[in-house]
Amino acid sequence: MTHFLRRKCYIDNMLYIHQFPDWTRFRFDSKAIINELGQVRLEEGRLLGISEMLDDDTLEDEITVRDIVATYAIDGQQLDRELVQEQVEKKEKADKAAFRSLMGAVKNFRNEIDEARILGWYASITGKSQRNFRDGPGQVLLRTDNSVVFAGPGAERLPHEMGNFITWLNTAQLDSVLKAAIAQFWFLTIRPFDKANGKIARLITNLLLARTESTGHLQYSINEQILNDVDNYFRILGTAQCGNGDLTEWILWFLKTLRKAIQNERSAIKMYADMVKFKGKKSAEGMQPRVQKIVDAVIAGKIPQPFKVKDVAGFTGTSHDSALRDIQKLIAQKLVEPSKKGGRSTSYSLVI
Repeated sequence: MTHFLRRKCYIDNMLYIHQFPDWTRFRFDSKAIINELGQVRLEEGRLLGISEMLDDDTLEDEITVRDIVATYAIDGQQLDRELVQEQVEKKEKADKAAFRSLMGAVKNFRNEIDEARILGWYASITGKSQRNFRDGPGQVLLRTDNSVVFAGPGAERLPHEMGNFITWLNTAQLDSVLKAAIAQFWFLTIRPFDKANGKIARLITNLLLARTESTGHLQYSINEQILNDVDNYFRILGTAQCGNGDLTEWILWFLKTLRKAIQNERSAIKMYADMVKFKGKKSAEGMQPRVQKIVDAVIAGKIPQPFKVKDVAGFTGTSHDSALRDIQKLIAQKLVEPSKKGGRSTSYSLVI
């Protein structure tokens, strides 16, 4: 699926980035990056303001579930969402070590990242008892014919490469969002393990993003947004890994993806907040089951908003006149209001 899109460096007569002696001296277009980073920070501030007012554990769990499902799906693994939901609700008591690690990294975002911690994540996610770096070639294979599309540094280089990476993670004076973008690329290029490199790289990204917000839980799911643009994710990674250290395209893509994730979450939270507010309002109202079903459907997006009589009739399977009577009951309870247009062109909206 996704790995098909990586470029083959050798076919293009190019070296892998890690084959250059100074390969970790990454460069980027500062002006372009700073402009995009400013937009990310603006959206982040708006989201945090709404999140703090809501302060809802259920919503936090839902974001975590989506993020875990997405990070596995990026690697072509489909999880049972209900199982993930059960595990997330248990938090540190979750039965699955992999899920405990994915959640724990964010919760304990202030802790220093060292080799033992990374090896522990690997053991938890893969279920392997041994805690050591790979001793093989660390290749990414094209699934159709097993040809090599990328290979990390040789196993003999891993202690040195990982040492440099970990030192940079803990000491570099760099904006945490930019550090998250570079860290994901850097880790995926080293590929220190025989498997789970993607999940661990994205786990480190989530940890660094939690640091920038000083929160021990996910405010949004960047992995879900990566999944939505997964082809470009692997394409741009592959291009940069065959490049000369200029990460501008990768960082810009990462920042735009992050901004989209934040914007989507802000819209979802606003909708969720409106739903909570409306449900609190309607709980005091006596509604017939069918009428309440209509309201719940509008909140859930099963009926569009604003909606028309035909939308309600189609959802409930009733006649136009019956649907109109149901809507009129909601208007009488001041839970729905009509538009100014009359007749069959009239539309209706919930009074939030």
